[in-house]
Amino acid sequence: MPETVDSDRMVTLWITEYMLNTAGYAYQNAGFLQYNLTNDDIPDQIPIKMTTDFFKYFVPNLYKTYPDKDLTLWLYVTKPVTFDVNEAGVSGRAEGTITWLVHVNDTLVPAFTLDAQLDLCVNLSVQLGSKSEVYLDLTTVEPYIQLKSSNIGNFSVSSLQTFIKFSRALIVPFVNTLVKNGIPLPAFDYVSFTGFDFTLGKGYIQIHTDIKYVPDKRVSTEREYYSPADGVYPDLITVEPHIQLKSSQIGNFSIDSLQSFLKFSRGFIKSFVNKKVKHGIPLPSIDHVSFSGFDFHLEDGYIQIHSDIRYDPNDTMVAEREHHTLFEDNFECKITKEDSWKDTDDVITAFSEDIFE
Repeated sequence: MPETVDSDRMVTLWITEYMLNTAGYAYQNAGFLQYNLTNDDIPDQIPIKMTTDFFKYFVPNLYKTYPDKDLTLWLYVTKPVTFDVNEAGVSGRAEGTITWLVHVNDTLVPAFTLDAQLDLCVNLSVQLGSKSEVYLDLTTVEPYIQLKSSNIGNFSVSSLQTFIKFSRALIVPFVNTLVKNGIPLPAFDYVSFTGFDFTLGKGYIQIHTDIKYVPDKRVSTEREYYSPADGVYPDLITVEPHIQLKSSQIGNFSIDSLQSFLKFSRGFIKSFVNKKVKHGIPLPSIDHVSFSGFDFHLEDGYIQIHSDIRYDPNDTMVAEREHHTLFEDNFECKITKEDSWKDTDDVITAFSEDIFE
């Protein structure tokens, strides 16, 4: 780690890779990193059912052995989750098993077990004050599986691997819900924190902030997010696709199933579009001025970005990328109010033979 801190902020908090890996070790050994996934965990609007009938295209042996039965998936992390911190960001790896349990006469019968590995990309956020925690929010995941053992005969997991990769957009919010609690940090009563900057290096994270003593209040900041790129960019957060047939060289046909498929694939559309439009909207360059602490104010037709500045005649600087965070309580995206999963109950069944076989 560097011996000095390159920041004009009043306080710098250090979080090391060792601390994150120690937290991963503690959570795994305490038994927190295991979960029984059932139908109750799948929102009604998502067309995935924890039944052998639903997975008959991906694991035919399962349905042949146990037709029309409910399933429970026992997710168990067998090794501590490890993290790697460098200038580019924070990544991690989780290894474990997924045991497929079939409901037979009020008994859970193991059908097969998969070895699983998840390569993770995570974003960092922090809350400081009377409640202090650092959060690691999963942004992308790359799953890999292989068959460990089976009571229904040997079979290829290639179709199931494809299905799991196809479902990554659903895995990310599910995992973030399970690990929504942050890693505790020392509490700071009667201290107000304002303006956050993040510096990432090999094996460490620096969080720079200013403080003010508030003797009569116990306060905590909102969660502040690290962003690894420079500039200000509009990021797509959700999309509602609508299509209609314009012309065809193969005859007229209904596009209802294709419409359902595109709705099911919204998570991939969002990621694809954000990668394609990764360049921001140019703003006037402001050399020799340092910006710190950003606040956003949105009204009908305009956005205000508030910041503090400091003149530095000897340096040309660019601020870290700052995000305007919309909290769930006041989030409004002006698209159709209808259920975006409507009419998608059979989307996997309709496309499974074409996509996964």
